Amino acid sequence: TDGFFSPVAGTSAACPTAAGIFATLNQVRTDTGKAKLGFLNPLIYQNAQAFTDIISGTNDFCDEPTAFPAFAGWDAASGMGS
Repeated sequence: TDGFFSPVAGTSAACPTAAGIFATLNQVRTDTGKAKLGFLNPLIYQNAQAFTDIISGTNDFCDEPTAFPAFAGWDAASGMGS
């Protein structure tokens, strides 16, 4: 606000950021005559090495500190990572 950056975090920041990235990739692809990426899950899982796997920490859902622990591979706290 007032010309300064304010930090944001969590899915409120990550979801629109990821959506914008994939929308831009789709636009670049269609501008060059290629098909859109389509359903992304197969692409993400086949290229898991492109993400940084979050392997520790939790998402303290409803004040329950063990609700969603992070561990190697897919987990409910971070999905495939960041």
